[in-house]
Amino acid sequence: MRQLSLISAYLFHPLFSFVYTFFLLLCLKPHWFGVNHFSHSGLLIVLILIYTCIIPLIAVALLKFVGLIKSFEMTDKYDRIIPLIICLIFYLWMYINLKNDDNIPKIFIAFILGSIISIILAFVINNWIKLSLHSLAFGSMLCFWLTIRIYFCQDGVYYFRFSNMKISEFHLNYFIGLLVLLSGWVASSRILLGVHNLKEVYLGFIIGFISILLAISYTF
Repeated sequence: MRQLSLISAYLFHPLFSFVYTFFLLLCLKPHWFGVNHFSHSGLLIVLILIYTCIIPLIAVALLKFVGLIKSFEMTDKYDRIIPLIICLIFYLWMYINLKNDDNIPKIFIAFILGSIISIILAFVINNWIKLSLHSLAFGSMLCFWLTIRIYFCQDGVYYFRFSNMKISEFHLNYFIGLLVLLSGWVASSRILLGVHNLKEVYLGFIIGFISILLAISYTF
């Protein structure tokens, strides 16, 4: 069980949640990004990967190498300070440069803004409570996809095509249900590994969820 918890901790790392959400939205609704197929947005995909995932990962590795953080897991709340600042800088850069781009949907801009809000709140709250960033990421994703389901997909089904394959159905209701289950599993895993308690995982989830709500309210 501990091994499964460790695997889920890396597989559903907070840095990856933004990339997962972006790529899934791009696959399901490429025309929202001004293209007919996700493969036509190669440059945007690369930029998102670099600024939200690759650079923060490299930064964490360098911080560990020079001894400014104790571990890659950043179980100590003080280890999170510099990585959170680095992430905030690059998310702000994305928001400033993409918010007026006609080929970027407003709902995705809201997701970027929500991520910025959640990072700021996590940074502030980290002074007192080491909230779960994994749960924060799942709270953000769940709120985002619930918004998509309620306001942008009335029947709960999207249709998409990979390459020359046949058109496939993507059921948002099932996906949201899966997200809820994964949220519970990842939160339980963090408690099992001894890196968080129940209050910290609940608080992380609530902060992530509320951050996206605030961003959507502001954007629309």
